[in-house]
Amino acid sequence: MSINNIALPKIKFVSSVKPLLPGFLPGMICGTLSNLCPIFIAIMGASLVLHEMGQKAMHPGMTAPVICVILFGMALAGGILYYVKKSCARRVGTAPLVFVGEKMYGANAALSAAIDMLTILTMVIYVGHYHILSGLFALASCLIVAVAIPCFTDRFHGRKEEEVQVGIQDLKEFVQDTLEGMDEIRQYHQKKTRQQQMSDWSKHLVFLEKKLSNAKAEGASYRNLAVLLLTFGMMFLNMYLYEKGGMDFAGGVLSTIAMMGMLRPILY
Repeated sequence: MSINNIALPKIKFVSSVKPLLPGFLPGMICGTLSNLCPIFIAIMGASLVLHEMGQKAMHPGMTAPVICVILFGMALAGGILYYVKKSCARRVGTAPLVFVGEKMYGANAALSAAIDMLTILTMVIYVGHYHILSGLFALASCLIVAVAIPCFTDRFHGRKEEEVQVGIQDLKEFVQDTLEGMDEIRQYHQKKTRQQQMSDWSKHLVFLEKKLSNAKAEGASYRNLAVLLLTFGMMFLNMYLYEKGGMDFAGGVLSTIAMMGMLRPILY
């Protein structure tokens, strides 16, 4: 198949991007930093423990009191940056920004996606500076959790969402027909029949919504399982690299902790 015959989704911006930049760029930066703060709090805490165990996990000039002050400052900064990001998100608003194929994405959705991408890119670089194989494994893990699994589960979610939407539309039409034909219903004594039909429609809609909720929960469980298995995979890879002399003990522990933290924005 020629590459010219491949149907790529059409991308069309429906809003001007320039007026959104004063809120979008600060929100993207603050959101990324607010995501990184809790990750590096865990990393620095582990570095302190490793340092006390005699491992070279910190700069020689760093002491336990200094680390504690830094950890407190990072926790405070993370909270402040989070609220700044929320303020920027409200400023950006939920106006339609871009159509990718037939799906519309608002400015807030684009802001969240940009924050997650920057967070993941930063952590992949951090993990990769210990060993290139660990960085590549971290990148592949993000692609599996953020792209492969959602694409697989959305194929089933999409069908159930369509069923729910069709059910809601049919129920609306049924209620509208009932209201318009109220006189005929009273005349032919169809009140109880209509009530039973409306009850059946409502129960069917509740059943479809429950199926959709179960499908979404199942997709979330797949992602959580993948994160757990990939984290173990990173740990075993780092153990292998440590045995081969490609990574020290502290690097293996810290890159595994970083792996756990970098996947959190994808899940939540």
